[in-house]
Amino acid sequence: MIKLKDEKVIKAIGCGLNQNEMLLDLAKIGCFDCFLLAGRYTLLNQTSLDELIPYCKNNNIALVLGGVFNSGVLISPNSNSYFDYTQLNEDWFENAKKVLVRDPKDFESVDFWLNKAYKLGDECHMFDIPLSKAAIQFPYFNDIVSNVILGMNSKEQVEENYLNYNEKISEDFWKYLKKNSLLDSRSPIE
Repeated sequence: MIKLKDEKVIKAIGCGLNQNEMLLDLAKIGCFDCFLLAGRYTLLNQTSLDELIPYCKNNNIALVLGGVFNSGVLISPNSNSYFDYTQLNEDWFENAKKVLVRDPKDFESVDFWLNKAYKLGDECHMFDIPLSKAAIQFPYFNDIVSNVILGMNSKEQVEENYLNYNEKISEDFWKYLKKNSLLDSRSPIE
């Protein structure tokens, strides 16, 4: 791949994963231009701010984001929702380990993720903002994010996502989320 890039047969080398750790290891190899990262820089989960995003910024590696709805929990949080491709029920932790998307951390639980999604949903409701709209717009504040891929399966979802992207949310909302610790303090919101 490096030879093809050097020969200008291809313009960029990238890789896509659902976890920060492996992408960070790959970034340190030094030949990647972009990564597709799913589910780790979202309104619900900003764990990529720990190491991956700073490393990518310092090394000019762009991020394309997938999974900004975190498997659906940021559309309609409830006990039938999914997070990391696993239903958020009492078996979530064990099932999440079996799915092999990533190893869940010890602090994670169905209550941890579902309660955070409920809180985000409540705050969106208070500001009269659809949760999915906030989920679509949040990642774009970070200048390392070059694009976001949204999963859609109907014309109505395409139209809704288009509107949710284009009708910008007030800065007051983002400041409120940050002030109330619903966003990582390192998350850019302007």
